[in-house]
Amino acid sequence: MDTTYPVFEREGVNLFVGASIGRNILTGIRHGYDISRSGNGNVLYLNVVQTNKQLNASIIEVLGPSSDEPREYDPKAPCIFFETIHQGELARRRAEIESYLQYKNVKTIIINSWEFASKNFQYREELLFFLQDLNEGYFESAGATVIIYVQSRKNEPTAGTLQRGGLGKLAAFARKVAILPEAMQFGETKKAEEEARESILEIAVPDIIPIPAELTKMPIHQNGYLPDKGALPNKTWAPILKNDVTDIKGVMGVTPERKKVLVM
Repeated sequence: MDTTYPVFEREGVNLFVGASIGRNILTGIRHGYDISRSGNGNVLYLNVVQTNKQLNASIIEVLGPSSDEPREYDPKAPCIFFETIHQGELARRRAEIESYLQYKNVKTIIINSWEFASKNFQYREELLFFLQDLNEGYFESAGATVIIYVQSRKNEPTAGTLQRGGLGKLAAFARKVAILPEAMQFGETKKAEEEARESILEIAVPDIIPIPAELTKMPIHQNGYLPDKGALPNKTWAPILKNDVTDIKGVMGVTPERKKVLVM
């Protein structure tokens, strides 16, 4: 069956290489939502780049607006949880991540940007060995699957091989590296723009019609993202799929503004 995401290794570290950090953020939301609906447990999406407000906008950009109806967490329904972790301190949030594995049936963890996950070498080393522990398994359960998004670079990483530069040991830890094709990324691409421009140039137009000034001031989509028309019917979570983004209050002592969940 065709999916929006590439094949990845369960209970292992996987690197998804995308065109840019901005597009990886959007792509990871789409992939995470679809993986959570694949019947292999819930997904925890770790946002290490955007503010909560920006993340909310990105979720709406990819999945469409939510209903205002408040909903409670249903352990029987597939979910994707969103956590925002700033200041490169992902390695120090171990207990909170482990709680999702133990209590929320999370089987897949998504990190939306390796570049922003750690603020220095020490934090990066701690995070690497934490990822190794996640694959090992906790609480008499199977290990977690970890998907990490990285920005495309000149020398693409190879699974199981030490990588020079920012990836370092991460590529050696990885069980699989997937270079995301354009069809699996979200956002308008330069290739698409060039193809459209060439198509226009091939058309013989006898008279050039001037463009009205008001049309030249149309807003540009943030991060170059154009809505995925095939994402969800009518670009809404309810009532068709009856999904919602709601605040989880009082979970592990985290403020409501930081804790978000998508449920059926």
